[in-house]
Amino acid sequence: MDWHLEAGNTGEAVRLGFKSENFERATEILDENMQDLMNNETVGQVVRWIMAIPFKYLKRAPQVMIYHAMAHYVQSGILEARSSLEEAKKLTYDDPDRQKEFEGMTAIVQAYDHILSNEFEKAKVETENALQKLTSEINFWRLAAFIFRGDAKLFSGDTDSAAVDYQQAYQDASK
Repeated sequence: MDWHLEAGNTGEAVRLGFKSENFERATEILDENMQDLMNNETVGQVVRWIMAIPFKYLKRAPQVMIYHAMAHYVQSGILEARSSLEEAKKLTYDDPDRQKEFEGMTAIVQAYDHILSNEFEKAKVETENALQKLTSEINFWRLAAFIFRGDAKLFSGDTDSAAVDYQQAYQDASK
């Protein structure tokens, strides 16, 4: 696996980890290289990997856990998603920059949960929190923040302000 990483073939390293059932190393690689994998593999493939990881390994990989929670919201249902979200909230990184980004990602998933619960003001607060913590390199999550904030505004009747957030998401996605 490390040879593939050194050669810049992150996806191949993850594939080999799964093929050899070395879930611990595959999870580490995902956690350390998620942005690269999201940019260079299909999102569907990355989600399949995340959903295939045994839960005990997710507890060692905060970023993978939060992607796991988001995938559950989209694919499986709210109860599984909330369980993963609560587990993710217990996890931390030692590196302050990674921790800040992780907190931003977690805030977005929490915002999505608030939208599903019709708690639109809470969702707006969470997306504001996320946007303050996420760097511009974390494009997927920033886009989600603008879209979810737009959704919260739209569902609470503020259509003009929602349109501004949707436009911002569109502009960021076009970069």
